[in-house]
Amino acid sequence: MSDRRSEMHPTATFRRARSNDAAELFRVRTSVRENHQSKGELATQGVTRESMARMLASDDACGWCAELTEGIVAFAIARRSERDIFALFVEPGCEGRGLGSTLLNLAVEWLSASGSERLRLTTGRGTPAQSFYLNRGWADIGTPSAEVVMLERACRQTSEIT
Repeated sequence: MSDRRSEMHPTATFRRARSNDAAELFRVRTSVRENHQSKGELATQGVTRESMARMLASDDACGWCAELTEGIVAFAIARRSERDIFALFVEPGCEGRGLGSTLLNLAVEWLSASGSERLRLTTGRGTPAQSFYLNRGWADIGTPSAEVVMLERACRQTSEIT
């Protein structure tokens, strides 16, 4: 995949995430204000720098990151077997610049090209993230818990993996 630029943030470069990016992705993940979880809380769910590196090295997952001059400031990870967006996080101070939208589009395109017809993700109920997804065509299909909502959408059919 060639580097891409966001129209809303022309200085950002988008590229595939590599397993050796896991420490930076984990730093972004633990820096967020919304859906914040500490390293310890994430570890109880099996999410660590090491597990992210293994995921990115596998054939089942693909990740993308947005870089500014200071480094990685946002990332997304999609999983083929689960047909889901596993993660999409943007560092505080970089929100609202189109980085998340571009990363989400890259993940949806990859899953679509991988043969997925419907995609799912979970996010916090009543959060700006839920509104972000609903405004991009995702539909609320249920509630795994009082705090979490499951969203789903159809894939765009494409033959191009980006």
